[in-house]
Amino acid sequence: MENNLPKGWEIKKLIDQVPIIKTGVEKFSGEKLYYSTGSISDIEIPEGKFKFKNKPARANRLVLEKDVVQARMKETQKALLIDERLAGSLFSTGFLQFRPEDYNYDSKLFYYYLRSDRFLKQRDEYATGSTQVALTDEGAEKINLIVPPQECQKHIADKLDSLLAKVKDAQSRLDKIFVILGRFRQSVLAAAFSGELTKSWRAENPRFNAIEELAVIKDFILKSEITNRERNIFEEINKITLDSYEEQFVAPSSWNVCCIGLIGLV
Repeated sequence: MENNLPKGWEIKKLIDQVPIIKTGVEKFSGEKLYYSTGSISDIEIPEGKFKFKNKPARANRLVLEKDVVQARMKETQKALLIDERLAGSLFSTGFLQFRPEDYNYDSKLFYYYLRSDRFLKQRDEYATGSTQVALTDEGAEKINLIVPPQECQKHIADKLDSLLAKVKDAQSRLDKIFVILGRFRQSVLAAAFSGELTKSWRAENPRFNAIEELAVIKDFILKSEITNRERNIFEEINKITLDSYEEQFVAPSSWNVCCIGLIGLV
């Protein structure tokens, strides 16, 4: 790993700076929530509540507030910063578990590091296994960690909170734009097959024939920036007759009703 870091920053072996918490849960009373790696996605859904005597064998980690966990499995991004809501729960041995603040490393910054490509690429590179490729404790010994000066760590973590919140907001806005664009594309396609798209063309060309108009529609659609999925609509149209289509749209009087597949639209 090339070291182009600011003065005072270091690259250390991760487990030398923040050791992995060993597995093992002391006997407890009552019931505790249990989270496997499959429980974690956009939200955390526990697999159930268990007493000590009947907990699953893999439910062998007990997490505390400000612990950080990350799934061992290759090509997964399931890092969690344990908050008061999750504290005291059981977690699967399919997670790596860390307690950064015991070793003077800001927990939130450490959590962000475990979400970064820099960590995930190393995790995947050193993951091993046949049936399930995952990072062992031995593999984790090879992973590097960037260590900023302690007085900078909280400031960096807070700045990441602010910037990533803006990224999330921007992504939400972009998602809405794609929905709007999708609706617009469908409106264009609907206009093409209702006669609206060529309404002005018909007014300017009163002596047109149906084949010419179909050519105009086809040319417009094929030149439009539509997705492959929308282009596939035309393949599906070959299976439909205009009798069913006519129920949805009132076609211009000059149009004929026939099987679309017969007119060479696609």
